[in-house]
Amino acid sequence: MCKVQSPIGQLRPSISAGYGYTAIIAAFICRLNPLNIILSSLLMGLLYIGGELVQIKLGLPLAGMFQGILFFFLLAAKI
Repeated sequence: MCKVQSPIGQLRPSISAGYGYTAIIAAFICRLNPLNIILSSLLMGLLYIGGELVQIKLGLPLAGMFQGILFFFLLAAKI
């Protein structure tokens, strides 16, 4: 929320960088344990930033693809 609010001092509805989807995956990684959410959020943040850097260097959308694949594997492991 601080990142979204900081540029102009108020929330804008047009900002959507996919943070909600990343938060859902982070919640699945920590199995909804409130103490582990910090570690899983840091992991997802590192993967998100690293994926964007690879995307810039190679021109491939690896960050979104990796998050999608990780989400499907987490859902499959839940069954």
